[in-house]
Amino acid sequence: MPPFRYLMLLSSCFAATALAQTQRLDIQQALATQLCQSSQNPSPQTLWAAQIFDMQMQVARVIADRDISADELQDLALKEAKTLGHRGYAFGFCHKRHAWMISTPAPQALFQRQDRSWLLDASALAASCAYYQLDFAPFDKLFPQQWESKGIDFSKHKLISLPPSDSGTISLTCHPPQPEQHGPEVWAMISVGEIKMPSHIKGIHSHADLMAWIQERRKAAQLPRLQTQKALDTLTSTVQEGGSIKHPRPWLLTQKLSLASQGIKFLGENRVRAKDTETMAWLLWTSPQHRRLLLSPTATWFQAHWERIGDESLLVLWFAAPAPIAKVQGR
Repeated sequence: MPPFRYLMLLSSCFAATALAQTQRLDIQQALATQLCQSSQNPSPQTLWAAQIFDMQMQVARVIADRDISADELQDLALKEAKTLGHRGYAFGFCHKRHAWMISTPAPQALFQRQDRSWLLDASALAASCAYYQLDFAPFDKLFPQQWESKGIDFSKHKLISLPPSDSGTISLTCHPPQPEQHGPEVWAMISVGEIKMPSHIKGIHSHADLMAWIQERRKAAQLPRLQTQKALDTLTSTVQEGGSIKHPRPWLLTQKLSLASQGIKFLGENRVRAKDTETMAWLLWTSPQHRRLLLSPTATWFQAHWERIGDESLLVLWFAAPAPIAKVQGR
């Protein structure tokens, strides 16, 4: 019988990569008490308060039937980071037989606050990203804005400033050299100005409420209502289980090709994991990338998949549109 067992086990279809992993001491110091006092994963608000801005973090608890050494726990955390293709990892003990570990895409902290401005250390992205992208989701407007794309000098720090009146969230997306395998992926998200729950999110207490909220947001943006599409049912029946919020790129590419053969253009997927549907809606709206897909003017169809993981739920949303029909030119 193995000496360890995982709670909230990290499962993945991805092969281990040759990327170098870095121990994230900033995460260990900021979250050690929180992870031992509560069985719940830290919320984005908790992470921001601790000055941790990483996204796509995977948290696991380890319970053993004997004392665990620090070397053993570090080896487990490093193995999980390699399996997920992550570059950062952290671990800690609650006591000798109860521990936690974290893996995260970023090898180090990327942002530092300077009053209302933020300093981005772009050099940390050079080994993994062909380029990076910054997006801003304003709290008081509907559509997110894209700020940066290709042609970035990784050797320089970048100062990001907003007008005093603006508030919202800024996300950083890493676009890897081989996106068909491991990306693009949101590595970090920071909050600027007041963190608040939009009034349109309050009162979402069920799956049906959340689906209705998506339609209401699209109506507010003067976008057409999304419809269901029977062909998307195959995504629900073949989606990989495990509760991960990491996008399964090889599987998605296979589904994209299959749908294209049926005249359907696959636009993308949103993944959020939370204890309740109101928090799920908040995550979907707060993330610039998630909001952009929710409010895609191209989207015609969508499909939802729900999965229960302990006291949390994973929601996967897929979006699609009719594919253009190729015309054969006569001679």
